[in-house]
Amino acid sequence: MDSIKTILDSVSGEAREGEILAILGPSGSGKSSLIDALANRIARKSLDGLITLNGEKIDNEEKLKAISAYVMQEDLLYPMLTVQENLMFSAELRLPQSVSRSKKRERVREVIELLGLGLVASTIIGDEGKRGVSGGERRRVSIGVDIVHDPTILFWDEPTSGLDSTSAFMVVKVLQDIARRGSIVIMSIHQPSSRILGLLDHVLFLCKGTTVFDGSPASLPLFFSEFGRSIPEDQNRAEFVLDLIHELQSVWILTRRSFVNTLRTPQLFMTQLGAVVLTRFIMGTLFWRLDGSPKGVVERLAFFTVAVSTMFYICA
Repeated sequence: MDSIKTILDSVSGEAREGEILAILGPSGSGKSSLIDALANRIARKSLDGLITLNGEKIDNEEKLKAISAYVMQEDLLYPMLTVQENLMFSAELRLPQSVSRSKKRERVREVIELLGLGLVASTIIGDEGKRGVSGGERRRVSIGVDIVHDPTILFWDEPTSGLDSTSAFMVVKVLQDIARRGSIVIMSIHQPSSRILGLLDHVLFLCKGTTVFDGSPASLPLFFSEFGRSIPEDQNRAEFVLDLIHELQSVWILTRRSFVNTLRTPQLFMTQLGAVVLTRFIMGTLFWRLDGSPKGVVERLAFFTVAVSTMFYICA
């Protein structure tokens, strides 16, 4: 029987209307899997949990599909069509047939204005052989293709992947504008800049499929200061948390490596253990029954100095 691998473990959170929920974490933390689970892109039999909308369980896949949109990481656009044509064909496919063509054109114009694509509306998307719109504009067209039917929920896995800092900021700013119009935006992002972090309303940090932090970016300093890890004023808060998660992962990996190595070399382990026990017996005999005089205090300090030095020597 194949072993079962748990990718997400007891993850919970809340996304509100008019806000952006960003899921952060290092590679392999479960960001994309959580997005796919929420967007119903993973078989329900593989999931154990509850997803609700306005307090009601979502059990109708067609209903969720009708009120949501999932933007792919890759920009799946027709390169020889213009920005307006890509959006118009999407409107033809996504909007009901009862909606007139003039209404669909009006909706496309609204989307173009919302995304700030007015200057390139008549420009082709382009590809490697034919120059077209920029990478950031292409990404915004991808948003438009999926929001032309005005979805309530927008899912996006890594919207800033492959973009420069300015283009990435503009894309997230567009997502913020979409959220402010009454939508729920749920996205994953690897390492946001300070400017992008300022646009996010709610962040969920994951590590190995479990929740590390769930709250607003403004509450990050207070949360981690309670654990003795204050975030410096001049440091990007998201980078600090991600570096801390990576550090904790490294500690766990190194501990596990040492444990496995010890199990596979029992002779070395028993030799080291015997040396520790013998050394402690000798030291305990030498420093037996020390009094409270100044001489005894100095001898106690000598005991701890020798003990620590011996421990490092034996375990090296």
